[in-house]
Amino acid sequence: MQDTTQLKQRDTEWAHFDERARSTMYAARNEAHALNHGHVGTEHVLFGLLRDPDSVARQALGALGVDAGVLAERARTIVPPGSAPIAGDPALTPRAKRALTLAVDEARRLKHKQIGTEHLLVGLLAAGDGMAHTALTEAGVTVDAARAAIQRRLTAG
Repeated sequence: MQDTTQLKQRDTEWAHFDERARSTMYAARNEAHALNHGHVGTEHVLFGLLRDPDSVARQALGALGVDAGVLAERARTIVPPGSAPIAGDPALTPRAKRALTLAVDEARRLKHKQIGTEHLLVGLLAAGDGMAHTALTEAGVTVDAARAAIQRRLTAG
């Protein structure tokens, strides 16, 4: 069980993320632990995004005809588990950091005050590489298609 100091640090770390995006990042860390990975990569962020059926990112993927369960299974086939459990919090990989930077850029471009799951999805795609990008593009998702689906979802309310 984590103490309150650790939880406060995490809340500060993701202060500019909305509740669903923070949950996505916590889920990404949990996925890394579950897979015995000492890092949080783009694949873990994708797994986190796919967990919340009510997130803008997941709904945008659904609007593009992507089945979240199928996508998660495909991603799991390209992400082998580690051989031994890890201790401590896994750190973000350089690719994951780049994807998060691109998510922040996307939020700024749209003049949004917080980073949401929609921005995380665009960040994963805009990064141009990584396991999440591979899984998403194999599913037929492009940055432009994702942006269009997100825009439709946000204007629909």
